[in-house]
Amino acid sequence: MYLLRNTVLAGVLTSFCFTSACTADSVPIPSSRPIQGGALSCEALLFTSIQPNPRTKNIEIENGVGTDKVAIEILGPVLKFMTQASVGVGQTDAAEFQIMRNDEEVLVAISHSLGALGSTLNSLLINKKNGLAVWTKSRPFFIVDDEPDTQAHYLRCQ
Repeated sequence: MYLLRNTVLAGVLTSFCFTSACTADSVPIPSSRPIQGGALSCEALLFTSIQPNPRTKNIEIENGVGTDKVAIEILGPVLKFMTQASVGVGQTDAAEFQIMRNDEEVLVAISHSLGALGSTLNSLLINKKNGLAVWTKSRPFFIVDDEPDTQAHYLRCQ
């Protein structure tokens, strides 16, 4: 896995490369096909994360090749969403997203949850003509951090 980490130091974006070939900021656009049916399997192609680092007191940007997989089930106005990482830590219930738009071109769904770990906003945008999608996850704070963080995953779904 290639990993590129950018850190904002004194207002200047600084890059740190953790491998000999930091090329994780691009992958070829995969061959794709239209989305059909109510059950989808998606794989992350790339991810990016913007988060505070409480130890260094910096805001960091991390980019890399995607490693997670997502199972999606469309049930009327609700989309069930489960990541492989969630299953790996013992989660058994899929997150529920509200479908805002679902036509021949695009599927748009959002989820807002408020729980013991704080508030989380997820969005999922799928281009149904080619199966490519973006999933974002944002929080105003998380457990020990008082600053917001966000993640984006570029997915290929089928």
